[in-house]
Amino acid sequence: MAFVGLLLVLIAGIRVFGILEELNGIRVPEGNIKVRGIVSEIDSFGDRFKFVLETKELGKLLVYLDEPEDISLGNEVEVMGEAKEYAEPGNPGEFNLKRYYQIKGITGRIFCDRILKVNSRVRFYDETIRRINLHLNELIREVFPDDEAGTAAAMLIGSKESLEEGVKDLYRSNGIAHLLAVSGLHVSLIGALAKRAAGKLFSNGIGGSVFAIVLVGIYAGVAGFKPPVLRAFTFFVLGTGAEAFGRRNDRITAFFLAAGLILNRNPMLFFDGGFYLSFAAAASFMVLGIFEERERNALRRMRVRGRKNIVSAKGSIVPSFMLFLFTTPIIMKCYYELPLVGTLMNILAIPLMSAFFLLGLLALALSGGNLVLGKAAGSVAVLPLRLIAFCSEKVKVIFGAPFVTGNVSLLRLFLFYGGLVLLLFFIYKRTDPLKKPSPGLLIKIFSLGVLLLSILLVKIPQRDLEITMLDVGQGECLCIRSRPGHCILIDGGSTDVSKVGQYRIIPFLKYNGIRKVDAIFVTHEDEDHISGLLELAKDPGIKVERLYLTCQAAETKAGQELIKAFEDKGEAGLFAKGDNAKSGKLTLSCLYPDKSLVPKDPNQGSMVLRLSYGSFTMLLTGDLEGEGEELLAEELKGEAFSVLKVGHHGSNNGTGETLLEAVQPSLGVISCGIDNRYSHPGKEALQRLEEWKVLVKRTDESGAIRLVTDGNSLKVSVFRTKLVKEKEEGHEK
Repeated sequence: MAFVGLLLVLIAGIRVFGILEELNGIRVPEGNIKVRGIVSEIDSFGDRFKFVLETKELGKLLVYLDEPEDISLGNEVEVMGEAKEYAEPGNPGEFNLKRYYQIKGITGRIFCDRILKVNSRVRFYDETIRRINLHLNELIREVFPDDEAGTAAAMLIGSKESLEEGVKDLYRSNGIAHLLAVSGLHVSLIGALAKRAAGKLFSNGIGGSVFAIVLVGIYAGVAGFKPPVLRAFTFFVLGTGAEAFGRRNDRITAFFLAAGLILNRNPMLFFDGGFYLSFAAAASFMVLGIFEERERNALRRMRVRGRKNIVSAKGSIVPSFMLFLFTTPIIMKCYYELPLVGTLMNILAIPLMSAFFLLGLLALALSGGNLVLGKAAGSVAVLPLRLIAFCSEKVKVIFGAPFVTGNVSLLRLFLFYGGLVLLLFFIYKRTDPLKKPSPGLLIKIFSLGVLLLSILLVKIPQRDLEITMLDVGQGECLCIRSRPGHCILIDGGSTDVSKVGQYRIIPFLKYNGIRKVDAIFVTHEDEDHISGLLELAKDPGIKVERLYLTCQAAETKAGQELIKAFEDKGEAGLFAKGDNAKSGKLTLSCLYPDKSLVPKDPNQGSMVLRLSYGSFTMLLTGDLEGEGEELLAEELKGEAFSVLKVGHHGSNNGTGETLLEAVQPSLGVISCGIDNRYSHPGKEALQRLEEWKVLVKRTDESGAIRLVTDGNSLKVSVFRTKLVKEKEEGHEK
């Protein structure tokens, strides 16, 4: 049967390529459209009412409405509104929103102006489950205190719509985020209750098993049959069925069969980190089950021989450590960091979670008869949640933020899990289930475990200078990494990307394993250059040693706010004309402005930097233009630069003939947002660059732009190569 599961996984793997090609081939037209389809999902929580519309031409579309509509699953409706596709990520480490929705089969979104119900056909089963879920959500809000109601809904019925972001971050940073989703733990507890009830109601083992499976199936349906729930339900069905018919519960068969069934239900889950995390957790418990079964068999043989039973002591630390070991690489791959206290917190949190789950179910049951009694029980039930939150906060204070590890390559993942399988096989073969392992064997096992972890954590030292202009929309952020492992940021903000620090800058740093920024240079205090830095100041996982501003920016309200935000991170200083900062072969020199300048606006006071690394030079001009640029050009006349960071996002008022003649760059890089309201970069500026034979790379077309140099040669690469290729083909046509 395990072979059948593997075959199903292989079939799903073949199918996924066709599905992905089909989804990528669907183009949702930008702008106002009218489309008709079937309502397949409804989400009435959060700031907006939204539902999924299944259409013939455009696949599934996510429809947003400002006001709730009286619609049901299965209704055919016609909607009108502004349609948009989900954008590809523009930076390494950035969350792939397009792929996230493709996994759900969704190709685009519509911000609806008008909706017309064409017919009222209803998918009875789906609508019934949805209404039960709605009722339970409302009941949870009434029964549990407001502060814990969102967490309770997530843990009891898998509804995360009202879960606060702060709670998500707290649980994730402590390695217990899996508790916020209905998973194997929940299904196991429901299954245990169902089996106990079946034992009292049925004398027939098969009848009791069917009853238990149906009861657990109803709960799994209310929880949405999400992959972790479906996986746990499959395990429960196979285990209960084996028990009813007197057969051995083959955990390996259950594991692969569940994976095959889930992946064939939705092959796009091959791209879902949550799917792998769920099965990694299941694998850890499967291994424990295999070792426990070996011990039981050994004890059974000893009884036959008339010898005394020897039972090895087991505490919750063993399954918690196994869970940590199996899930750590997936967490590092998805989040680029590792909660070092994950094992400790799971030892504490899993029993508390079990207590809350059972008490929470009791509170909901009591509220059906008497709401006051249900509320009283709900107030008691949340005590384990409050204890988990209290301990999580204390652990965060004591141990600090999760350890930033950087991205884990697929090769290292395979090496780790391959080595882990060999290590477990070694332990299985070399240990007696009824004897304590020898000290020498324990030392060998520990050494092999450390070696395995080093596969994930060891990084190849960087040899060359790497400069990345991040895609932050209409804004600017450059990250410079030099050979000694130093990191420098120049600016970090945006006016058209919300929470640009949280969603673009910080993920990029963590993806690259950057735990410390040696210096941040702020060219000027405009929002599109500092908004993300204010978010970075609040992130405990990344240290910042120094913050540099111009004398002019430091005196402004925005500059003072920035200095205050970083006062707990590192020192703030001034950087003016004539100042230099060095790191190995790398030198940053300030060319403008001097301390006496009184700029008419922030752009005219922009810090201008010369970056030198061997024979490679780069000019970074901030948002300087006009008169300031003319003064700069006079000083730089005859000093050629390898690369020009084009000023003010490619504005027509900048990058004038005088500057281009003075610096004569070979490459110009521009940071600007797609279809931004300023029409950056300007046609005139682009024309001037073309006339001076400057190769131009733009973040709105290319995503992040990466420059790598050893001090002599220069390699240029872009993150969003597909969009660039499409634009080039369009120009040729």
